[in-house]
Amino acid sequence: MTAPDEESIPENGLGYDELMEDRDYLFRLINTIDWEAQLRAIKGVLGRNRAASQAVSKAIDDLQLESETYRGPHHEQIVDEWVDAVSSVL
Repeated sequence: MTAPDEESIPENGLGYDELMEDRDYLFRLINTIDWEAQLRAIKGVLGRNRAASQAVSKAIDDLQLESETYRGPHHEQIVDEWVDAVSSVL
């Protein structure tokens, strides 16, 4: 099958525009993607990001607890580390 030349295509396209929504064009243009593999990969990335977020939150909570309970000579440094950690996630 040969591609139609530009002169034979009507001005409003091939007639698919009114039948397809924007997201549907992707499936028509790229039909070789393994969508299930893409979804598994996305779920994996989201899981790793969730675990990393929980680890950061725990580290911040640990620094806060230490800054509240530690009364040694480096108390201000621990408080500064906690403030830096909190401000870095905002």
